[in-house]
Amino acid sequence: VDARIDAAHPMLRNVEVREAHFEDGVPAATDHATALASVFAARQDHVTLYSASVFTGTGGDTFGASASSIALALNWLAES
Repeated sequence: VDARIDAAHPMLRNVEVREAHFEDGVPAATDHATALASVFAARQDHVTLYSASVFTGTGGDTFGASASSIALALNWLAES
């Protein structure tokens, strides 16, 4: 549960990304989520990551997620 992952990033070439989006507005930047995904990818030959995107951004350093988007994302992950 984070922002969107940039699945096209070179560090994620051996990663299958299964994602769903639960944002309540404009999606937030992907740098943080992509960096975390890269850490997981570096530890295995082939990884399947489940990405539940919940954060929105208005530019700059302002990000947020609603309780409802987090609840929906956790439910999706539990069912996956």
